[in-house]
Amino acid sequence: MDSLRKILAQKNPTPLVRGVQAATIIEETDRILANIFGASIKEVANASYIKNGTLAITCASSVAAQEIKLHEADILRQLHQKMSSLIVKKVRYIA
Repeated sequence: MDSLRKILAQKNPTPLVRGVQAATIIEETDRILANIFGASIKEVANASYIKNGTLAITCASSVAAQEIKLHEADILRQLHQKMSSLIVKKVRYIA
């Protein structure tokens, strides 16, 4: 039986696998945000969805969005390190 990691790393994933990949990336992004900004970030920002390679992060204010944007390169770097088959190409901030 294939491991979940191997299934998620498929080159041409099924819609179900893409959904699981997206959910995993969203969860990992929330963890990365908490590591960078502390647990209180969950009150003002969270990863919402992935569409066409764009990760959407919903922020309670434009100030929170700007602060997270300053760390965008670090967030993407950490995502690339954690996820072998990364489908995120850019980040969109929704304030």
